Order: sequence, then C-alpha cells, then structure tokens
Amino acid sequence: MAGLDAIPNHGTFKINFRPTRASVLGREPDGKPAFTTAPLGKGRVYFLAVPLEMTLAQTPGAFHAGSKPPYWRLYHQMGGHLLKRRAVRKTHGMVGLTEHALDVRSRVEVVINYPPNRLRETLEIAAGWNLKQVLHGKAMSDGRSLNLELDPNDACVMVVARPKQ
Repeated sequence: MAGLDAIPNHGTFKINFRPTRASVLGREPDGKPAFTTAPLGKGRVYFLAVPLEMTLAQTPGAFHAGSKPPYWRLYHQMGGHLLKRRAVRKTHGMVGLTEHALDVRSRVEVVINYPPNRLRETLEIAAGWNLKQVLHGKAMSDGRSLNLELDPNDACVMVVARPKQ
C-alpha cells in the first residue's frame, strides 16, 4: 500500500507471522507483515498486527509533524467499498467528512479541517447529487465537485440533494 510500507510498532508485543493466503498491504520497518487482507465468505477480513491507534494516540505530532505516513489510508482501504456509496468523497487525510441522511434525497455533509491552518479543499460530489444549501462555512459547486475554504480547526456544514424524480 503506497505510503504505508513502514508501519511502526512501538507496542509492548510483536506478532511474527507468515501470511499463507493473505495479501500484505503494509509492513513493519523490519519487513515483517503488519497489515494484511484475505477474502472470507462474501467479504474480506483485515488484520492489523500492531497496536497502531494506541501508538499514534501516544505519539505527539504523529499525524501532522514532518512527513508522516498517511495512516488514514488504512481506514480508506478497509472501508473503500462503503465510501463509494456516499454523495460526497474526500482525498485529503487531514480533512474529516461525515455524511448524515435527512431522507432518501438529501444528506447533511460535515467537513472538518483538523489542522491549525487554512485549507482549500476540493471534494468529489457523486453523479446526481447537487449542493443545495451551505449552513456554515464557505462552499461552492461546479456540478462535479465542491470547492471549500476551511478556516483553521473549523468546519463546513452543507446539505446536498438529489432532484425529485
């Protein structure tokens, strides 16, 4: 997995294993598998062999200081098939995006700028969805994407909708 070829393990234990049918998506700095996936029934199973969340939560600057690996891609890898169903999609790792259905034709999108600096972000809007209303923040749509200006540690809240059939 691009950018996650050296997943740190600062935990108190180490699991040494050899994948037999799983694909390796990320490795520890010593080359040992750290993140794997394999088909299971109608889905997939993911295995993370390091206590990554605990390690990152206890490491100052783990997400933004220097050139840190894009750890958010782990979650994107696991939930990518679900993210494709969303009306709005993001690619910036330091921007949070939640989607809340109001009814079958409208959703509230909350876009959060986590860093302490201003960001300009372009989000993809799925076909058939349009920006209906901006409740907080600055957002404009060109029909295919949403262009946002996000103040430091602030959010943009907007409603997207599908036209009535």
